[in-house]
Amino acid sequence: MVETRDNSNEAAPYRELSKQSRRAVVFVEVDDLDAVVAALAGAKVLVERHLTFYKSDELTYEEPGGNLVTFAKFA
Repeated sequence: MVETRDNSNEAAPYRELSKQSRRAVVFVEVDDLDAVVAALAGAKVLVERHLTFYKSDELTYEEPGGNLVTFAKFA
């Protein structure tokens, strides 16, 4: 899904960057978050891996083009 900008439920660094109109903010549900973390080793992590209030294990990367990509695994 495409995320809303400046979502108050997100971490402060994420909210600040998501306000910028040149950035896309994307949420991707995955089956294996550990595999995603391994594949993106060395990439810029914006929001560290955490469990959300809606029971999702997720983290957010800033991809080289400056877009924000959240990968999430639901229980």
